[in-house]
Amino acid sequence: MVCAYLLQHPSRAHAKYLDGQFRLLQLYVDKGLDALLRVAAHQVARNKHGARSSYGMGPSAAYAPLPQGGSPGHFRATFCGLPFSDGSFVSDGHLAYGHRIETIAEATVESWRSVQT
Repeated sequence: MVCAYLLQHPSRAHAKYLDGQFRLLQLYVDKGLDALLRVAAHQVARNKHGARSSYGMGPSAAYAPLPQGGSPGHFRATFCGLPFSDGSFVSDGHLAYGHRIETIAEATVESWRSVQT
């Protein structure tokens, strides 16, 4: 969710991290949440105090880099389109919310892939 938000609002992100966030979002769209969580756990283990290795692109290196032609002008699904009721984004259930987040992630990747470099 954070990667999709920052890629839809790149002015709120650190530009040097957007490529990695785009690659992780592609991994999520391609392989799902469980695969993304495994990569995250692996990175945390690599970054623990005393570990000799550092952050590595490994699993996300196979995905396309962030296009350099500027940010997309339109996303077919956005965070401002999330329904909000009774003080919650999940008032109609966590499953429905999860589907909406998946749609936002897919739309974000789709729009960035359409940017002309």
